[in-house]
Order: sequence, then C-alpha cells, then structure tokens
Amino acid sequence: MSRGLRHDQIPVQSRILCLAESYDSMISERTYKHSMSEEEASIELMKHAGIQFDLEITKIFIERVLNRKLPALVIPRS
Repeated sequence: MSRGLRHDQIPVQSRILCLAESYDSMISERTYKHSMSEEEASIELMKHAGIQFDLEITKIFIERVLNRKLPALVIPRS
C-alpha cells in the first residue's frame, strides 16, 4: 500500500537504493534482456532524473560513484 509520498518526503536512503537497484538491473545480463553498457545506463538514468530518480542523487551517482562525466543528452525538439 502506497503512502503517497512524493519528492522530498521519500527518505533519502530509499531514493539512493532505488537509483542503485535500477542501475544494477540495467547493467546486469538477464535471461529476458541483454545488459546495457555503463554509458547507456548513465544516459537512461539522466533521462529519468527529476522524474523517476532524484536529480541531485543521480548526478552525484554518475560523477562520484561511477567516476563518469554526466552524459550529454539530446533533447527532442517540439
């Protein structure tokens, strides 16, 4: 049952775990899907930063944990 928590109401530990678990799932080979490269996974995380993942935690994760530069994203034109 959802408590209806949003944004900063979600404990920071939960936001970190959500990001880490998603990243691990993306880069891991599964019987039902191929793994992504670290770069592909980083791009995917940034696409959803601020929506599914905490924006600041995502930036810190990519830059400091993965030791990667933030990916340059192509923003679709309207």
